[in-house]
Amino acid sequence: MRFAVSFRHARLCIAACALLWTSRAPAGESDARERSVALFKEGVTAGKGGDYARAEAAFRTSYALRPSASTLRNWALTEMHLGKMVEALGHLKVALKAPGLSAEQRSIVQQNFDDAYRATGHVSVQTTEGARVAVDGVVVEGTAPFDGPLDVLPGSREVEARLGTEVARAEVDALPGQVVQLDLSVATRPEPPEPSSVLNASTSATREQVGAQAAGEPSRTTTWWTAPHVGAVGLAAAGAVGLGLGLYFDARSNGAASDAGSLRSALAGQCMGLAVAPGCAVLRDKIAEVHTDETVADVAFAAGATAAVGAAVVLALTGPSAVVRTGSVQWTPKVAPGAAGVAGSF
Repeated sequence: MRFAVSFRHARLCIAACALLWTSRAPAGESDARERSVALFKEGVTAGKGGDYARAEAAFRTSYALRPSASTLRNWALTEMHLGKMVEALGHLKVALKAPGLSAEQRSIVQQNFDDAYRATGHVSVQTTEGARVAVDGVVVEGTAPFDGPLDVLPGSREVEARLGTEVARAEVDALPGQVVQLDLSVATRPEPPEPSSVLNASTSATREQVGAQAAGEPSRTTTWWTAPHVGAVGLAAAGAVGLGLGLYFDARSNGAASDAGSLRSALAGQCMGLAVAPGCAVLRDKIAEVHTDETVADVAFAAGATAAVGAAVVLALTGPSAVVRTGSVQWTPKVAPGAAGVAGSF
């Protein structure tokens, strides 16, 4: 009866969380869009003022909230001003593939891409299939063969290819705007086969012991803690943590919103003109805190509800009476002329 009551409460909690999530989702999406637009404008203003570090941070956050080719291009331009040419080139590659660009916009992004390409080096690495490659100690995403040359900073670069325990290294002079070919094959060693006699002895011993219980072996019992039940308990715990975090950050968001409303009333429109009051920066920070806490609360509620639903589904499918056989594991070494192995039971 206690289990049934708890399960009923869990289902009610899940339903309430799902309803809360669906009611908050549209508002959260609207807030994210408005925040993204505000950060984009902040990045443009900072870039015009020469504060490229601030502009980069603003564009990066704006793109994370609402990805767009325009935001990605402006982010790449600030990276070029900061000397991050390889990163800028990668972002411009993605921007060129974005749908919805007009012919004029695509032409402008292409010009920016060409500028970044001429300022970086490009190494075409030919190595053993499946090898991992690192440039100056930084591992490149994926394994060989690669779709195209690796973009690097111009100058002398150390390239390493690794496959298992085998490594090949070489230095290459990366020239700006040019593709340099590099052959860096990794020698491989064949794995020695296991002796067939040992495999046969081990297989024979295993066949003899399967299904047999030796005299004096500890008795095998049953337990509720099967793998599905353990997973369900873990999901339930994660759901409780998620719901708790959601409630905490929701309360923080409400408190920050109340503080922001008080500041806005106190400033009474002083943040709208060219000369702003000193408290306007505090108001902006408080508004940003509201958005951040709301986003974290939404994520926590969603994760908690999902985990709780998963726990309920697992418990519903496996049932409260599922059991598994448990016991001890015993191994006995066996040695015969020309062969060796082990036999055991569990």
